[in-house]
This record gives sequence, C-alpha cells and structure tokens, in this order.
Amino acid sequence: MRRLPLLAALCAVIVATSSVSPASAEESSVSDDVGVLTTPDGGEVRVAFANLNYTGVGRYVWQDGRSYAGEFVDGHPQGRGIEQRPDGSRYDGEWSDGAYDGSGSMTLADGSRYDGQFENGLRSGQGLFQSDAGRYEGGWADDVPQGDGRFDYTDGANYVGQWFSGRRNGYGAY
Repeated sequence: MRRLPLLAALCAVIVATSSVSPASAEESSVSDDVGVLTTPDGGEVRVAFANLNYTGVGRYVWQDGRSYAGEFVDGHPQGRGIEQRPDGSRYDGEWSDGAYDGSGSMTLADGSRYDGQFENGLRSGQGLFQSDAGRYEGGWADDVPQGDGRFDYTDGANYVGQWFSGRRNGYGAY
C-alpha cells in the first residue's frame, strides 16, 4: 500500500497534462494571434491565425514562438502535422479541424511522453504515457486513464486493472 501516494501523484501528473492541447484562435491573445505562414515555395504571409484560410502544406509561426508545420484545410490543421511550443512541448501526429485527432505522439516540457490515440484534442483510445514516476499503458477517455490498463512503477512493481476517470477502479492487482 505504500505505492498509493505515488499512484495518486502519477494520476495528478497524467490529469495535469491535459493543459497541453492544440491552441485555437479563440485561446490566442490579441498580441500573439498574428503570425507568419510560410508556403512550400518560400512565400511568406503575415496573417492573424483566426483569418487564415489557406489550404495546402505550410508552416505557421505565432509571435510567441509556437509553430505548426503540416497540412492545412481552410486555415485549420488537418491531416498530418507537428506543433511545437516555446516551453519545449511538442505534438506530432494526426489532426482534424484544428485538433489532435487520430494517432500521435505528445512530448511535454518536463520530458514525459504520450504515444497513442487522440480524439477532439484529448487522449482517447489506447495509449502509453511515460514519466519519471513510471509508465501507464492502456485505455484513455477524455484525457485520463479509463478502462483496462497497467501502471509500472520505477521500482519494478506494477498495478494491472481497471481505471475510471484517471483512478484505479474495479478489479485490479499489484
């Protein structure tokens, strides 16, 4: 039972990572909404992200240093793309209508990493989350562990069982 505080701390870390999500035009402040779109032919256009209507491959860089490189449809990330943030966090994967959607990899500023499925900008489906506290592999829903999963502690111990809303729930074993 000595591992309960560590597990609670990991769950807090897993839930806290939900703040890393694709930036939308609505979230951007007025000062960093304007950026530069670079197209494959080297052309550059200074435009507010909210006013972007470009379709094709390109790279958009906001004034705060955040960037997205990949496919756009009507000004929204769509298809395959990479988002990088000034704090070092990064998402590389599939997008739909400006949100993480499909298969992708997310690396956070603290070095923790999630590889798996996303839906509407949230971790959802099957995925693997690794951090200094250990690793969780299993189901996800609404950005937290959900369903069957396994947590491996850094000391070699593990918990295999059911999860609900980011917490152990139902059947499971250490």
